[in-house]
Amino acid sequence: MNTKIATTFGLALMLALGVFATMLALGLFSPSEVRAEAVVTAYTAEPEDPSAAGKYVVTFTTTDSLQSSLDTITIRMDDDFKVPSVIDPDTVKITANYFTNMGSNTGSLVASPVDVTVVFTGSPANDPEITLTVPDMDPTSANPGNQDILGSRAGATTTVTVTFTQLAGITNPTADKTYDVEVKTSQDTSFYNSDPDTVSVRREVTISSTAGSRGKVFTVSGKAFSAGGVATIFIDGTDLNADGDTTDTAVTGLSEVTFARDLNCDGDATDTGLTLNEQEVPNGVKDATDREIGKSDASVSGGTFEATVTADTRFAVGKNAINAQDSDVNANTVADDSAGTAGTDSAGCYKVQKFDVNGTVSASPSGSAARGQTVTITLSDWANGALTNATFGGVGATLASGLAVSTITVANNNASFDVTVPAAAPLGALELNVKAAAESTAGRNTGYEVTGVPVTLSPSTAVANQKITINGQGFSTNTSTTIESSTTDADDLTVDGTTITRDAISVDSSGNVVFTVTLPNDASSTRTPGNHTIRVEDSTGRVGEATLTVPDREITVSPTESRRDSTVTVTGSGFVASTNVTIDYGTTTTGAGIVSVVTNAQGGFTTTFKVPTIAAAAPIPSTNTVTATSAGTGAQRTATAVHQIPAATITVSPLEVSPGDSLGITGQGFPGFSSVASITVGGVTATPAGGLSTSGEGSFDTADNTVLVPQLTIGTQAIVVTAGDVSANTSITIIEAAAVVVVEEPAVTEGEPASVFSEAVTADPGLQVWGFTNGEWGFFDASLDAAHPANSMTQVTVGDGVWMLNNTDADITVTILSRSLTLTPGWNLKGL
Repeated sequence: MNTKIATTFGLALMLALGVFATMLALGLFSPSEVRAEAVVTAYTAEPEDPSAAGKYVVTFTTTDSLQSSLDTITIRMDDDFKVPSVIDPDTVKITANYFTNMGSNTGSLVASPVDVTVVFTGSPANDPEITLTVPDMDPTSANPGNQDILGSRAGATTTVTVTFTQLAGITNPTADKTYDVEVKTSQDTSFYNSDPDTVSVRREVTISSTAGSRGKVFTVSGKAFSAGGVATIFIDGTDLNADGDTTDTAVTGLSEVTFARDLNCDGDATDTGLTLNEQEVPNGVKDATDREIGKSDASVSGGTFEATVTADTRFAVGKNAINAQDSDVNANTVADDSAGTAGTDSAGCYKVQKFDVNGTVSASPSGSAARGQTVTITLSDWANGALTNATFGGVGATLASGLAVSTITVANNNASFDVTVPAAAPLGALELNVKAAAESTAGRNTGYEVTGVPVTLSPSTAVANQKITINGQGFSTNTSTTIESSTTDADDLTVDGTTITRDAISVDSSGNVVFTVTLPNDASSTRTPGNHTIRVEDSTGRVGEATLTVPDREITVSPTESRRDSTVTVTGSGFVASTNVTIDYGTTTTGAGIVSVVTNAQGGFTTTFKVPTIAAAAPIPSTNTVTATSAGTGAQRTATAVHQIPAATITVSPLEVSPGDSLGITGQGFPGFSSVASITVGGVTATPAGGLSTSGEGSFDTADNTVLVPQLTIGTQAIVVTAGDVSANTSITIIEAAAVVVVEEPAVTEGEPASVFSEAVTADPGLQVWGFTNGEWGFFDASLDAAHPANSMTQVTVGDGVWMLNNTDADITVTILSRSLTLTPGWNLKGL
């Protein structure tokens, strides 16, 4: 059976091949239907600037399926492109609108090739061929397995896009030329190019500065020019009025329709009645009438050059189109400096970089002038037309004649006029600015310095209501020049705009003035610490300024910590001079004060006050604010300091005691003349029965009032003392009481009579004793001297028998040789 199937299949296959061959021989199939080629439909580079690293996008169509990880795409670029020998696959992206298992995806998925191989072919071997291995066209995890590029779907060819990002490292050529690209796949036998879709690299001219005054030096750079000689730099103008030159700065009545060009680059070619500068309208050709302005610093190399150019008299006032021409007489075709494309835009507007010759401003006297002084302003290389204004540091000036600066008109690109430095112009270095609508909306500047009449203050640091002396030199020497009174002209003497009251003050014939005034009491100026401006203006408008420094308002207290009713010294400075100041403490009512004082002529004071004894105003302990306030209303009148009332404290002695011991306690910082309400030791009341009171200074001592330690457990115990609703505490250590040690004296068995009978003698100084001791009779009389011959008894021993005479009227009990004996009045026989 297998043999029959194989034979049948073989016969069928041979028949089919024969039919196919016959149809091919008859021309029924074309070669393209047998093998579909890769057709390039788009080729772009971004940017197209010479030698720039570019992003290159190649799009082609194919009817061949390309298998993932097997088939390849090869792109061949012109050898003018710089292609690295190694390209990271991650810098290349491939998309296709049809691939296997694509579902709803329609070319939105981007994948990088499996690998990238670069080889250089041709003779010499410098034509770069970049081969990409087709990746899994759906790298997402949602579509498992490798997805291939489909050759077609539903009869439509597949579009494949390959993008080389700038990170791939490919750079544009340096030559001015149009380039195509060739593509093939591993399913094709030959390359197919992108013609007519190409990448164009064009000559490019850039300048380092686009504006400046005449004399400005700048650099002109060129790319994609022919090598082998120097480049010529020229101003690319257009002979708009057909007079044989391109130097006219204001050609009027121009019609874009006549030129069929967008002369003013506003997006159309229909404007009429234009007025243009011939040197700002380029035509992309170096005409005989164009002005040459320099040569490249060296021969063109690698398509590039640099030239140093000075904006001299060959430049027109306003804009000048800068172009270049190489040794092969190839000029820049006026590359679009914004988009990088060659030639003109859709409306015929040639776009090049243009250097704008700006107008300049100069002043005489040069460098500086005083307020009110006349200054001559000279304008050069300005656009013709009326001026708008002239300012010194932003303050508008008028012509010396009194007319507005806007009455001046620039003609032939120059003007000169006199202005008066405004009295309100800031002193010091500033910008002298002149504006004209035709020149620049921001205006043109020159550095200048405005000086004022020298004015000094003595003292230069002062407070409100203080007298100061003002000395000015350089005011007008005109006869009858004055600093007018405050009622005539309030602004002639001010501090930060606040009028300083004064009568009219005469200026001497040398322009000098010296006078004394009292500073106003003003919250925003003389009561605000910092620098303030005293402005003096004479009756002719000459102005001088000086800086007044208002010191900080501050107070200090000494001591910074003390008890109630203690004396505190407060010192203040920076207050309104010769004015009452009220001192408030803690929560006392502001303005009511606990003391007041009048400041001296410089706004300073020193006074004392008593710390309040009222608990609400001065709690124990507490941190309280001391406030000093100048009389009057408004802000900037106060200063504060901090004073502390310490906590009450107690000390005890000794620190280790036993129950029943006495304690000594002393206290400080309590309310004065207050009863000690309680003393507790370990929570047990131990207040002395006699009572305690604090002194006027809030102290006490229990020296005369014993505090007994109650029966407490061993360890640390708290002692709390309360007096006048203020409590303080400390601790002691309770220890066990020391054991009582009884020392027994050894029994006395013998001794001399005076010692043995000493207790009896004490009771009866006339004691007499007869006894038989030591084998003989002896006698002892306590009233006789021990050495008396009658006292023959020398020793007494336990066991002796004696007669003892009690000369008193009562029984006496005494201890003799450790025995207790009672003696009745008269003689008593006793055994010892």
